[in-house]
Amino acid sequence: MENFKFKDRDVAFKMCHDRASIDRAVADIFKLYSHLLPKGKKELIFIKPNLNNDQNALMGNSTDLRMMVSVISVLKKLGYQNIVMGDGCNVGINRKKIDVFSRLKIDKLAQQLDIRLLDLNSAPSDKIDLACDLSAKVAKICHDAALFINLPKIKTHAEAVMSICLKNLVGCMAGGLEKKKMHTSLIENIVRVNEQVKPHLHIIDGLIAMEGNGPGDGTPTNIGLIVAGQDPYLIDAFCARSTGFEITEIPCLNLALDKGYLDISVIKEINQYPVLVYLEKPPAPKLTTRVLGHNIFMGLRDKARPLFDNSYVTPMLYRFGIIQDVYNTEEAIIEDLHLLQAECNDCNLCVEYCPFQLPVTSPDFSFSIEKGCIECLYCALICPKNAIRFEGELGYLTFYLQKYSDYMAKLGDRQQKS
Repeated sequence: MENFKFKDRDVAFKMCHDRASIDRAVADIFKLYSHLLPKGKKELIFIKPNLNNDQNALMGNSTDLRMMVSVISVLKKLGYQNIVMGDGCNVGINRKKIDVFSRLKIDKLAQQLDIRLLDLNSAPSDKIDLACDLSAKVAKICHDAALFINLPKIKTHAEAVMSICLKNLVGCMAGGLEKKKMHTSLIENIVRVNEQVKPHLHIIDGLIAMEGNGPGDGTPTNIGLIVAGQDPYLIDAFCARSTGFEITEIPCLNLALDKGYLDISVIKEINQYPVLVYLEKPPAPKLTTRVLGHNIFMGLRDKARPLFDNSYVTPMLYRFGIIQDVYNTEEAIIEDLHLLQAECNDCNLCVEYCPFQLPVTSPDFSFSIEKGCIECLYCALICPKNAIRFEGELGYLTFYLQKYSDYMAKLGDRQQKS
């Protein structure tokens, strides 16, 4: 791991373009921050990934399953027995009662790794203070854990410009109503939450980031970056610089400067580091979005919600750029998953991207009987030759496959060249 150090603070980072380097980086992170590990093996460890919606990591939205497996595997090897992973999905997903844990195969991953899952939207809560004299509920486990690991994704964000450490804690709010309160003054409230909810360690998934119109309508891009540290302001500033953003372009970091959590000397030092990759910036919100998003229209939006959820109206709103997300309540039912050996070019990307590195290309391998397969479809989605086929009722996946298939099939290009 390389280190950026400033006084008593530091950020560790590493470029990773294969599974072995991902696992080594994560192992090195826990060695570097071993002083944070609980003394008792039965003490509570809470891991908070980004599971905002039902788009998987290869679409650029959620935390990569490979990162989750790597982090949890290290903790298991160290003997920790009380590991909980959780998040609270966004308001739209929650309102439609879509099970993100099931769609992203987090439930099967947790079962295989023998850890517990917690939906933060319905978890026991504590009160915290927000802007505008509001109070809100945050999942109590965030305060109770002996080790709280924040596991965010690097992605662009239409309102916050970037979503990394700071923004990821919005998912800790206990329910849709509490998340809606955040939007009364989003930037100030993001910082407010981070003042009162403080993960001990941040491990950032920058393997496949989202650029452009994030967080729900951007495009995935292969960066291959893992970052870690204890200071979320410093990490977000470092990640912004690494991906080609001016630090002062990020509203939360500007507020952090005003509040003294960052200072100009830190920014000057970070700006000495080279840009690793230039992410496409989020477009400016359209006038209709800005107007409808204003707080004075909050009551009107709530009353119009049934119209926004209409299966005919929603696609139209999406096409006009008024909303980013189109959620489908129809589940996907994968009836068959198989490899066409004649189409395979032995690139091995399917094995590299499989969270459990199953021998997918082996002639003896069978998806239907392999206990380790959680049906995440990473192998099929990453295959540049479309040699791994899945059949059945695609349901909600239909829209995502039409939108992202070409992008996902090219994600391995950089990995094969590096």
